[in-house]
Amino acid sequence: MAHWFEKNEVRRFPRIDMPVQVFVMPVSPIRDKQIYALGYDYFSPTVTRKLQKAKNDLNYWIRLIQEQKDILEPVFQEAVDLTDTFGQLIRMVSTGTNPMKDVAERQNIQAMISGFLSIQTLRGPAPKTFEYFDMMNQKFIAYTQNFVESLSQSTQNQFKINPKIPTEFEIDKTLAIFQTPQFEQAPLAQSLYHLAKYIDLHIRIYLSFLKDLVPRKSSPTSWPKEKTSMSACGMALKVNKRIPIHTKLETLLYFSETKEVLKLKSTVVRNLSLFDEGVESNALNFDFPTDQDQRLIERQQELYQISRCLELVM
Repeated sequence: MAHWFEKNEVRRFPRIDMPVQVFVMPVSPIRDKQIYALGYDYFSPTVTRKLQKAKNDLNYWIRLIQEQKDILEPVFQEAVDLTDTFGQLIRMVSTGTNPMKDVAERQNIQAMISGFLSIQTLRGPAPKTFEYFDMMNQKFIAYTQNFVESLSQSTQNQFKINPKIPTEFEIDKTLAIFQTPQFEQAPLAQSLYHLAKYIDLHIRIYLSFLKDLVPRKSSPTSWPKEKTSMSACGMALKVNKRIPIHTKLETLLYFSETKEVLKLKSTVVRNLSLFDEGVESNALNFDFPTDQDQRLIERQQELYQISRCLELVM
């Protein structure tokens, strides 16, 4: 049954593409390394492609800048380098390595939380551009400092989450105007916009990393609604991250229409990058589901199909 989601002609249980509120947690998270972690890959092939496209778009527009290019290029490069450092540190921590315990990485961390220091060269010759970079820098520092504070308080048995993260930043409102037709061919405006997008992609990765570490068992209504391809014997969980093959998971499903929670053990049997959808398909086999479990899933499939038909009719 390892490839239940592929064997169309011999599948015992039909699968249905349907959104489901899901909570998954490794049965055995990483506790034998430097820091508590789940072992998920947040830089999956689909995420990496999005990051590379964002960086390519940014570099394209930077090359088109003509005025003050000599002082602007180093500032953009520093911002990209520090953002890449943020990503590399998240990658390390997600596999159980604490960069705070490495001298060289501590230097990288200090540089990262110091922010975009080179923007000071723009204060005099390009004050408006300086303001945009400064607002972007404030957002970057808010998240990276939150990350470092968590690292300094975490142990092998617990990742300490600092919930005090601002959610509203002036730069988000300001850069929205760069998406308007008036600025769509302006190299500097587009460079700033795509730099902000590149930073935001890394921030979303960090927030996804934190979200997975927050216990959600007590409030199923708050579990995220994810895209799935659901069968009574397993499901494909379609998310940005990859969960390593052979990982044993505690899997909880919440069906909001009937307010039912289904608790199962599962095993990751395959990963597949769905580039058209921009997500990873993590195929899970349910380990020894009971007849009652399977009937519940089949009933939820039927309810979902009925609701979809009613939506189409209306």
